[in-house]
Amino acid sequence: MAYKNYMEDAVIDELIGVLEQLKEACACERCREDIVTYALNRLPAKYVATDLGNVYTKLHQVKAQAKTDIVVRLMEAAKVVKENPRH
Repeated sequence: MAYKNYMEDAVIDELIGVLEQLKEACACERCREDIVTYALNRLPAKYVATDLGNVYTKLHQVKAQAKTDIVVRLMEAAKVVKENPRH
């Protein structure tokens, strides 16, 4: 059985937009990975195991509040990583 955390795709989809807004944030590969990891650890997981589950989760993610939660966590993560870079 294949399963995945749909939230990973949703966070990665929003990452570029957040980094463009926060010009002072480092966008190197290490910092991007740290930002995504920080954000994912503070967002609820959305695991899917079927195509129908994937479609349902995508529809839920379109809701404004879910997108807002992701962007807020990414901005918070970018600030933390900027203050504590590991590169």
